Amino acid sequence: MHRSPGGPPVSHPVAPVAPVTPNPSEADVRASRRRLLVGSSVGQFVEWYDFLVFATLATLLASKFFPSENPAAALLGVFAVYGAGFLARPLGGIFFGRYGDRIGRRNVMAATILLMGASTFLIGLLPTYEDVGILAPVLLMTLRLVQGFSAGGEASSMGPLVIESSPVNTRGFWIAIVFAASFLPSAVSGFFVLGLTEAFGAEAFNAGIWRVPFFVGGVLALVGLFIRLRLEESEDFQEVSAAGGMSKTPLKDTTTGHGRAVVFVCLIISVLAVSAYTVHSYMFSFLASTVGMEQVPAMLSTSFSVLAVVVGLPLCGKLADRWGRRPMMYTGAVFLAVTALPAYLLCTTGTFWGAFAGQLLVSVGISIFGGGGYVTLYELFPTSVRSTGIGLSYNVGYAIFGGTMPFISQLLVNSTESALSPAFYLILVCVVSLFVIKALPETKGQTLNRSAFDHVQV
Repeated sequence: MHRSPGGPPVSHPVAPVAPVTPNPSEADVRASRRRLLVGSSVGQFVEWYDFLVFATLATLLASKFFPSENPAAALLGVFAVYGAGFLARPLGGIFFGRYGDRIGRRNVMAATILLMGASTFLIGLLPTYEDVGILAPVLLMTLRLVQGFSAGGEASSMGPLVIESSPVNTRGFWIAIVFAASFLPSAVSGFFVLGLTEAFGAEAFNAGIWRVPFFVGGVLALVGLFIRLRLEESEDFQEVSAAGGMSKTPLKDTTTGHGRAVVFVCLIISVLAVSAYTVHSYMFSFLASTVGMEQVPAMLSTSFSVLAVVVGLPLCGKLADRWGRRPMMYTGAVFLAVTALPAYLLCTTGTFWGAFAGQLLVSVGISIFGGGGYVTLYELFPTSVRSTGIGLSYNVGYAIFGGTMPFISQLLVNSTESALSPAFYLILVCVVSLFVIKALPETKGQTLNRSAFDHVQV
């Protein structure tokens, strides 16, 4: 304020001061990332518990939802229903991926876990074939398709959220931890089913207690939903979205501009799907139905071998951050191809230790290949279309190779009358993958906002 000559005091307007938004401290960023990692892992566990408990109970579901006159045909029937869930995954991946690229990854993750929990809970309420006849497998198929639709959306949202918020030098380790959490439900559901059987007796379990794991899955989904709603959106998505860089037509841009990435992801998935679902879904039924093992040792050997993946996958993810993605995938594919036949030979001994040793060989191969493979899937796409790109390619790959794996393996056993025949299917996809890996770019340390094929030399 000052006084003008001969006049009253004059006030100069004071410019408003813009509020200062404090930058988050390094400790705050680390805490936020830890919450993201823990929350994503817990959510993955819940989502895949709901999806995989179906496989754990495949033998029992065959007797409940299909005619009992032909057990082999009934088992093929339930594996066909199991595979149908994978056919819905590409549709879910495209649907939810589009929204993941437009409204954010976190919001989609909340929707998918709620849908998965509801469909899993309803499976526990279904009437059996004895009650309603052919309507029973139809209803089971319908809810399995809903599960698959949800699982497709999970793949399109979870991975992008994690990889876009992790430090560049630990992306392989972080994504491996989250995928390890997706293997854990196979072991937990196995132990849970075994515990219920021991507590109530096989007769009571077969009569109605078998429904409890599905009810528990529905309740767990509510816990997962609460955790996911507290997560923050991915850092890369926020930056690219704020700059107007997210695709307005992600499906069109994916198919026209990133076709190579779509094809490569589908081919990488072939090894991950066939090997993972050997342990995840098929092996327990194989040991119980084909080899003739008692259910308890078959369940224990399968569950312990899955735990080996839970431990081994993050360790191999660390190695992929140090040595690169391609060396890990090469090593894993060769290991699986060489050990597939010995693994099945060990499993056909009919002993707990033979079955565990055979499945452990597959688990080691999964860990090595997955340490480099899982992170590569997401690094091949840029942030602008990552949800849609992975939602399409990841789920098409799993529909082709993962959903059909138990059915094809059982069909091979039935048609060749050789318990070793599924090993040759695994060997075939591993050998083909060696040519795929050779053509891949090395994605370690790349910038996520650009396609791997734009700036990395093969």
